[in-house]
Amino acid sequence: MVVALAQGSSLDWITQTVDDMKERRIGMDKTMKIVDPFIYSSQNKKPVKIKEKSVDRPTITKIKQIPKRAPLVLQTILNERAKISGKWYKKGSIVQGMRLSKLEANLVILKSNEETKLLLLNKKNRKISLSKHTGQ
Repeated sequence: MVVALAQGSSLDWITQTVDDMKERRIGMDKTMKIVDPFIYSSQNKKPVKIKEKSVDRPTITKIKQIPKRAPLVLQTILNERAKISGKWYKKGSIVQGMRLSKLEANLVILKSNEETKLLLLNKKNRKISLSKHTGQ
């Protein structure tokens, strides 16, 4: 790097800074001892693992899991009956602990003491395909 200095400028401060850096730096005093942080066995000079004191840990009890209910899907409504998640129900039937209280053209309402669920008929399921059933 080239630095252009004006004539007559003093470089004394630079010389002093360089001289200060050249001085021998003094490290730790030789009388100070560094303690080895490792504990060695006397036989093979390998660090020894110190066993931790046993700590009382809280016991974990298993909580009985409530089984998950399959999501309810309204598939079809036909002749005052609704096909919900693969099974047919009529008004007043119990579906997963809830009473089927109302049937309309594109929805059903399920009620219990705690909650009310509204199931809507998916648009893609509005077409009904009938297949011939043989009584055999």
